[in-house]
Amino acid sequence: MRCVGVSVVWGERDVLPGWHLAWEPLARLRGDAGLCGGGVRVAHLDAGVSQSHPALSGAVVASASWDESLRLCAPVHEGWRLDHGTHTASTVVGRPVGAKGQGVGVAPGASLCVAQVVPGALRGVDGATLVSRMLTAMAWAIEERVQVLM
Repeated sequence: MRCVGVSVVWGERDVLPGWHLAWEPLARLRGDAGLCGGGVRVAHLDAGVSQSHPALSGAVVASASWDESLRLCAPVHEGWRLDHGTHTASTVVGRPVGAKGQGVGVAPGASLCVAQVVPGALRGVDGATLVSRMLTAMAWAIEERVQVLM
């Protein structure tokens, strides 16, 4: 994968002015050194991601969520609560998007393991529950053999 710069990070609906990032110095360094994150598995602990987002196309290799009893269940991949997780995941592993194939992520060759620790159904959970969910997600990430936890 060729590493290229980014002029815009794409939002869920359209380009969001508040999400512009200037990555040109990083892109040059990354491209010159050939560092794209290839072969690296990144665990993303957040509210989940929208797998249909073009910057995450082919990036997600595993995903998990947990119910109120911390039993593994199917994650939600679309919905209003996913904007933040999609943005942060795209900043890390985002694939080139747009007509010019602009790069979005700092490590576009990396793979993403998504742990949905704050799904929409659990809005307002207490701190102890959230800590339990985070620890459960970290254990899952270790089983998924991730090298980076975020």
